Order: sequence, then structure tokens, then C-alpha cells
Amino acid sequence: MKILLTALNSKFIHSNLAVRYLKAYTQKLDYDCTIREFTINDRRERVLEKIIGERPDIVAFSCYIWNIEYIKSLAVLIKLVEPKIEILFGGPEVSYDSCSVLKNTPGEYVTTGEGEETYDEFVKFQIERFRKSEEENSQANLLRLKSIRGLCFKWQGKIILNEPRELIDMNKIVFPYKIEENFKNKIVYYESSRGCPINT
Repeated sequence: MKILLTALNSKFIHSNLAVRYLKAYTQKLDYDCTIREFTINDRRERVLEKIIGERPDIVAFSCYIWNIEYIKSLAVLIKLVEPKIEILFGGPEVSYDSCSVLKNTPGEYVTTGEGEETYDEFVKFQIERFRKSEEENSQANLLRLKSIRGLCFKWQGKIILNEPRELIDMNKIVFPYKIEENFKNKIVYYESSRGCPINT
């Protein structure tokens, strides 16, 4: 089972911290996890070709205000070329209105809020599903999906929004950068806190 963590950055010099957090948090799980980064200035046909060429089972997009329209149009193209590929959206631009995103976009899943623990449970579900080659619409799959806090998903024409997930303990977050990665001429991001400091 292969998941392609896909980032569409605003410029070439940027790197995406979110997809690296997800990969690092699930590094002990038995699945093929690949990160691919592009920019919103890349031609859609080129990005589509690269994504399809990876032969993923699931494409996960990191969604922000500067790339959401590009991602929506890319999702349409992915489904036209390879309908079996499932699409997972995450990030601040889809978290607050996840049901609307799934209603108006050809994707199957949205993670809401912080992604690490939700993504970890989602990957475990998908590993088991692919290993058992279970029927996609089985009742067991529905029950497992409904148990993943922070997940919104499509099911037989309906959109189901699960309970929100509690905020993660920052001590559980795995350091996302690997020494072998080449960040020459790129901006590297770090987090020291999350959320609004005056949120009550």
C-alpha cells in the first residue's frame, strides 16, 4: 500500500513541514510513504504525470490558501486519469469546512485539525484494508473509519464527520527532517508551538 504525501508550495525555495511530520510520525508502520513537492507555478499536466507515475493507492494533499484551487483542479484530473486512486486532503484550508470540501471535490477523506495522530490511525486502517483485500464498502470498514477521530469521509454517497481529536502532546511529535535530505537553497521550517496563543 502506497501513500504519496504531496505538497504544492508557493515557491521553489519553500519546503513543506506538514508532510514531513506525517511521514516521520508513521515511519514505523509497514507501508510505502513517499513525499513529492511541487510548486503552484508548475504545469498541472507535469504534476499530474509525476503523481500518476508514482503509482500510489492514495494521494494526500497538504492544503493552504495559496494552493487549494490548484489542488482541487488536480484532484479532478487524477480521478479522470486513474479513478481508483483515493484522495486525502489535510491542512488549514480544509479543516474548518471539511464536509463542504468533500461535497464539492472528488476526494474521499479529509483530516481535520492536527494531522499526526489522525493520519497514523488512517494509515493503520488502510494497511489492514489492503492486506485483507476487503470489500471497500464493508460494514467493518465503515465502523473502523468512524472510530478515527479528526476524520471526515465519503461513504456510499454520504459525508460523515467524526468527532474532533484532542490536541496532540507536542512531546509526541517526531523530528521531521532527515540528514540525507537536500535543502540547499531552500527555506526550512520549524515549529515551537501550535495554534493561537490567546485562544481561550
